[in-house]
Amino acid sequence: SRVAQRTQELAQANQGISEALHQASQLYNHAPCGYHSIDAQGLFVRVNQTELNWLGHEREALVGQRGFSEFVRPDQVSTANELLQQLIRLGSTAPTEICLLRRDGSELWVLLSGTVVTDKQGRFLHTNNTVVDITARHAAEVALAAQRNFLQTITNSVPVQLAYYDRQLVCRFANAAYARWSNGPSAGLLGRHLSEIAHPDNYAEGLPLVESVLQGQSHRFEGE
Repeated sequence: SRVAQRTQELAQANQGISEALHQASQLYNHAPCGYHSIDAQGLFVRVNQTELNWLGHEREALVGQRGFSEFVRPDQVSTANELLQQLIRLGSTAPTEICLLRRDGSELWVLLSGTVVTDKQGRFLHTNNTVVDITARHAAEVALAAQRNFLQTITNSVPVQLAYYDRQLVCRFANAAYARWSNGPSAGLLGRHLSEIAHPDNYAEGLPLVESVLQGQSHRFEGE
């Protein structure tokens, strides 16, 4: 009958909607990044399973109970609160590195970005935030910075001028002796082109030698 047919169609439609919602829920909860939403007071409205796993907490303990800033490292809480206010005012924020604390006290460095959800009158309802785990990258950057500082300390004690320029002739490293020769601090040389550091006449005269060195040739020469 027509009624039975319509009933079957509705049942199939409901099943299709149920499956679609389940797939969307799976995609949200098991995404390779964290997702959460917070209200104007900073309380969790929702949070996906990925972020819960990272933080080491259950959903029931967070949603409607605790604020996102509670999981931010104390020295960065003011930054997290300002990001929320920027979201409310502007509707979005640029990705920002921030350090969260897991339940066991270990650090979780993330890249936090967000947008806002509003009602029909444009009034703020809650945020939608994406959280990307950059802990490994941050650790690598810290280790690299430590190596650079160590190299800088060692080479600063060497009584010869040492500098490194990349293939674009941009200074990437200079020790203290080289910096004194150029009348500036080592940090002031980094990122500058050789033409900005060397005397114009010396640069013009030495450029052919530099270009040949970049081609793999070796040279020994004296300069003042």
